[in-house]
Amino acid sequence: MAKKQVSITFYDVSQCGFYKWGAKTPVLGGLVQALQELKDWSDGKAIPLTKLKQSRRDDDVMPVYLRGVDRLGDDWTVATWNEVPAGEGGVASISERSIVGGKQQVFANEFEKNSIPGFATYFWFVPSANVVATLRMEGSVAAKEPMRGYVEAFIETRSSFVVEDADGTIVGYRDPACAESKPLKLYPKFRLSPYVKPGALARIRAARDQIVKVIRVGHLELTNPVDAAAFGGVLAFFRGANRKRQITRDRQLRVELELTPTERELEKMIKEELGAKRRSSWEDLGFALKGETSKVLWVSKSMARDIFEMDLRVDEAGVVDLASLKEELAKRRKHILRILQNE
Repeated sequence: MAKKQVSITFYDVSQCGFYKWGAKTPVLGGLVQALQELKDWSDGKAIPLTKLKQSRRDDDVMPVYLRGVDRLGDDWTVATWNEVPAGEGGVASISERSIVGGKQQVFANEFEKNSIPGFATYFWFVPSANVVATLRMEGSVAAKEPMRGYVEAFIETRSSFVVEDADGTIVGYRDPACAESKPLKLYPKFRLSPYVKPGALARIRAARDQIVKVIRVGHLELTNPVDAAAFGGVLAFFRGANRKRQITRDRQLRVELELTPTERELEKMIKEELGAKRRSSWEDLGFALKGETSKVLWVSKSMARDIFEMDLRVDEAGVVDLASLKEELAKRRKHILRILQNE
C-alpha cells in the first residue's frame, strides 16, 4: 500500500437518459440503470472489445476503453483506459488480453506489442446525490469529457433501450419491458455540469458593487498560446491583449485588474471559470473588495472539490488497484461527501 493524494471534484449529472427534443426530463432511462447495464455489458469482456464509436461532438477524443465498473453499496466506481498515440514517450500500455473487472496487465515505459498505449482514469458515481466525481491521482489527469462521451455512446448504441432493424441500424428507442411498442425518436444524453455550492457565489454576487479588483491565477505551459480559456474571460478587459502570444517558459501567473464589473460581466466571468478545463489545481478567479483587498473571494470555493490522502495499491506503471480504491472510498464516504455542503 502507498499513501496517495487524490484530488476529488464533483459534477452534477444534469442529464442521463433519452429525451424528446428540447425536453429537460427524460422519457426513458436513468443513471443507476445506465451504470448497471454498463457493468452487465462489459464484465468479462476483453478490454479492446469495450471500444465504442464516439459521437461527432467527440471526434477529437482518442478512443476510450473500460477497465472496470463496480458497485459499492449505492455508489459505483468506473475505471477507464484512455488511448494515446503509441509514439508518445514514457507512456504506459495495457495488454489487449486484459479483462474488464478481471486480470489486467499494464506495462510501464516501453510500448509492448499487442497492447494499448494510454493512461488510466477513475470516477465515483453517487446516484443518491445525482453526482459523479473525478478521482485524480498525483501527476494524472481527470479526463472527464472522454468518460462522459463514452457513457453517452454506450446508452446510445448498446443499452437495452436501443431498437434496431434487420440490418442492425438503430431506428429508435423504447422501454425494453414494452417490446411491442413503437420505437420513439429520442435523443440519448449523458451531460455533466460543475457542482456549484450556491453560498460562495451568493457572497460574490451580493458584493459585486464593492469589487475593486479581479484576480486571475493560472499555470501556463511552454509555448502554449494565451487563450480565452486560460484566463476565464478576464483578458477581454485588457486593451490590445494578444491571445495568440506565445509564452516562452513554464510558469505560474497572477494577473490583477482594477475593475468593478457590471452584473453581466460578473456572470460571464463566473460562467467561464466554472466551465474551464483546468490543467492544474493552481487555477482560479478571485475578487478583492473595497477596504478588504487582502481578502479575496475565490470562485473555486463554490466548487465541490478537495484533496484526500488514501492508502492505495499502485503498480509500477502508476495504475491503481480498483479494489483498494473502492475500500478507501467506502471508508471515507461520509467525510468526502461533506464537500457537497455549503460553507
